[in-house]
Amino acid sequence: MRDYEIVYIFRSNLSSDEIEAKLERYHSIITEGGMGEVTAVVMWGKRHLAYPIEKQTSGYYVIAQFTAQSNPLTELERVLKLEDDLLRHLMVLREGDLPLPDSAVQRTGEDGAGDSPDVVPTEKETVEEDEQASDDEGEAEQENDVDEVLEDVTGEED
Repeated sequence: MRDYEIVYIFRSNLSSDEIEAKLERYHSIITEGGMGEVTAVVMWGKRHLAYPIEKQTSGYYVIAQFTAQSNPLTELERVLKLEDDLLRHLMVLREGDLPLPDSAVQRTGEDGAGDSPDVVPTEKETVEEDEQASDDEGEAEQENDVDEVLEDVTGEED
């Protein structure tokens, strides 16, 4: 069995009960016959879409993590493609912890109840900082070179 993560974007006009019922239906396909298990579900709530999807400008986001064999996934994909109230979905192999929406992270930091996460720069960020520092040094050297040339040409110092 493998670990998967799925993101659902439902129409924003659905009630919470309707979304719960749809999720129960989808997740029953995964757990049917002991072929899988839903390990986590996080409701992100209504969010503004980056671009309109089927003339909708907002959607209700839900993220679920589950463990399953590949057998029920084809049936789940078929059911999701036929669902009219589902704007988009994306199923991928899970590669880490369940992500939290930005608002949840901000709330944790603002009220002081949760520990603020340690931010560890990635290798790419470290390389970019080093390049920026070397660019700054290079600009300073170029300015000194220009000053020296001006002094030689004009015979004056600043």
